[in-house]
This record gives sequence, C-alpha cells and structure tokens, in this order.
Amino acid sequence: MQEDLRPFAPHHRRSPPTIAGALVLVLGFMGAQTPFGTRGPTSVGQLRGLPSTVYVGQSLDFHVIFIAGPDQPSITMPTSPDLSMKPIDQPIRRSLPEGRVEYDFPVRFVVNRAGTLQMPPIRLTDGDRDAATIAREIQAKMPRASGRTAEFLGGVGRIIVSAEAHPPSIPLGDSFEFRVKLAGPGSPGSVKPVALELVDARIQVLEPVIDLKTLSRILRFTIRPNRAGSLTIPPIRVAWFDPVSLRYQTTPTNSIRVNVSRPPIVTPYPSVTVVAREDRSFVWWLIGPILLFLIGSAVTVLWRKGDGSWSSRRRLRRLAEQSVSRLTAIKDERLFARTFMNAVSEIIESIDCKAPRAVTPIELRSWLISRTTSYEVAELGHLLVLRCDQILYSTLSNRPLLEPSRECYLQFLDQLTSLAANKPGTPWYAGFVGSGL
Repeated sequence: MQEDLRPFAPHHRRSPPTIAGALVLVLGFMGAQTPFGTRGPTSVGQLRGLPSTVYVGQSLDFHVIFIAGPDQPSITMPTSPDLSMKPIDQPIRRSLPEGRVEYDFPVRFVVNRAGTLQMPPIRLTDGDRDAATIAREIQAKMPRASGRTAEFLGGVGRIIVSAEAHPPSIPLGDSFEFRVKLAGPGSPGSVKPVALELVDARIQVLEPVIDLKTLSRILRFTIRPNRAGSLTIPPIRVAWFDPVSLRYQTTPTNSIRVNVSRPPIVTPYPSVTVVAREDRSFVWWLIGPILLFLIGSAVTVLWRKGDGSWSSRRRLRRLAEQSVSRLTAIKDERLFARTFMNAVSEIIESIDCKAPRAVTPIELRSWLISRTTSYEVAELGHLLVLRCDQILYSTLSNRPLLEPSRECYLQFLDQLTSLAANKPGTPWYAGFVGSGL
C-alpha cells in the first residue's frame, strides 16, 4: 500500500532567507513538494487504504490522516464527474507527544466510469494553514460481461432488496407510491433504471434518493391503476456483481398487492341546461337602501300631515302670539272678550284638526280636563270663558272685568298653546313602522 504525504504550510508566509531557512527548504524538497511552502516533518497528511484498482460501481472506504494541533481541522472533499466522495463519520483523534493530535477521517467513494482516473487532492484546513493530499491515479474496470443479465443495475458488492407500496389501499382514480429500497455496498453503484411494467396501470418514474453514508438507494415510482380490484406488483429482481467470487448474484423483492376500490355508484339524473345570467345583485344592494329611505320618508310625511303634528305647532304658536298681541292693544271689554273667545276656539279646533266653532264654558272645562292633568288650568279656563260669556251676553255687561285680570287671560292662552306643544309628535321612524318596513 502506497501513502501520499503533503506537509502543512501557511499560505501567507514563506521561510526567511537565512541559513536556517535554506536548510529547511532543502529538507522540504527532499521530503515532499507542496505548493503552499514547507513545515517540519511532524505535520503531514496522508491517504491510507486507497486501492489502486477498483470496479466501476464499487463503493470503498479509505482514510485521510494528518497531524495538527488540538483544534479539529476541517476537510474539504473535491468534486469530480468520475467518482463521488463523502466523509462518513467524525474523525478519530489520537494524542501524540508535544501536544500534537492525529486525525483520522473515514471517507467513502464510488467510481462512475472505467479507465485511468485521477483522484483530486483532498484539502485540509487548520486555522490559517492549509494542506492537501497529492493527486492519485486509480485504475477502474468494468465487471466481466460473462453472466451479466438485464437485472444488473451496475452495483458491485452485496445488495439487499425490499419493496413497499404507500398507501396499500386506494380508490380508483388515485395513485400510490411504489418504492424499491437497495441496501448494501453495491447500492450506490446501481444507477441503471429498474424495468417495471404493469398492464392495468400507468407508471411514472421519480427521482431516486441516494445516501452514500448509509449505503442505500431508494427507487421511487408513482402508479395509477386503470381498473378496480387487486393490483399485484410482481417481485423486482436486482443483480449485483460479487468482487470476491467474480460472479453475478440476483436478489428478488417480495410481491406487493394494492387494493383498488370501486368508485361509489351515482344515480344518473336528466341533464339540465343552465343558462348563465349576468349577476346584477350588487345593483339592488346599492339602490335598495335608497328606495327604502325614500318610501319611509314619504310615509312619514303623509303620517305627520294626517295627525297635524308637523306644522300645527308652529301655526298654533304663531296664532297665540297674534292673539296676545291683539288683546294687549284692546281697551274695550266686550271686544276683548269676543277676541279672547275666538282665539280659544281657533286654538282648540286647530289642536283637534276640526273646523272652528264657538266654545262653551262646560265644553272648554271638559276638553281641558281630558288634555291636562292640572285641575287648576281646567278651572281657570272655565272661569275665563264664563266671564267672557257674561260680558258678551249678560245684561250686566257694564260690570268691569276686574277678576281675573287681563294678565290671566294672556297667560291662559300661552298655557293652552303649550298643550299643543306637549302633544306627542310623530317620530322619524314612524313612516317605516307604519308601512310595515
């Protein structure tokens, strides 16, 4: 077994131009050449267990060993289309004298083609220092053609094969995933596709899942059955080449059965032609509230005109103010009484929405009692109208109107008008409630 050595060297310093530096340079050329400079013989990197001849599709392990300080260095694997390499575990540490540590990195590789191949240098980094192994030549050859069958996928080394379907039961029209798992040294090199054919199903090949560290390859397929019933996938046979006996071996998988259920029976209905119509519902959402508001407002106006509560209050207040103004200017008692009786009659009939007529003291008293809870207001109105009747129709009309005074007449007109102001009016929503909206 041959070992490759390449010492560590700083990539930013060179040996000083002294006698000691020249001696180190000579010793370095006598030991090993490196593009990074030279170091003492205690810091070396080497390859162990790397064979010179391998088979295409064969996975092998070797070790990268070098000596450094107590801090674990990092390893960088090169990329090459001819072979695949990957560290498979943490390095093994071995303590050496003078505080040095030997690091052993296990590496696994697979050759992809036959011929003379170059293994690129593997770089090692320890802080600000780099080291790299020297490139090596590897002779790769194909397994012998004698005894090779169509089941051979390219793997060299033992392979354990298994198969599974997920899910195991599906309805007709759905698909399931079929997996063939290869495990063992020959699984990374088994790169050829598996010949899978089914009469009553459609097959789609998916990207395989490869793990060089665990020596496994999973071949994946998506299968959609064409009919209901039990779908049976026959065993998949995978052949591999044994590098010890130099013979081909075949390992089959187990057969897989998937239950495909029938779809539910749907009772056919006569076809109905549906004519697509333009959706204009949003127009009603915009116009509807406006129409509702207008209708409610119109009903409210009509309602208020019917019960006289909309304009009668202002009209009564204006009538009372005009009557008080006229009564204040009248000096004659008979004319004062007649004007007062007319004002009372107009106010009462306006409140009740009736035509004006003469009001007797008894009628005024009954009307006031029904309109107010104050018995004093009813009695005052009865007294004032009775006095006015006496002035207008009694023979003792020359008697002065001393009690009650003129201010009592004027105050009573104001109280009478207040009955209309306190009359319950129509609320703004009455139109909506009355119209049933």
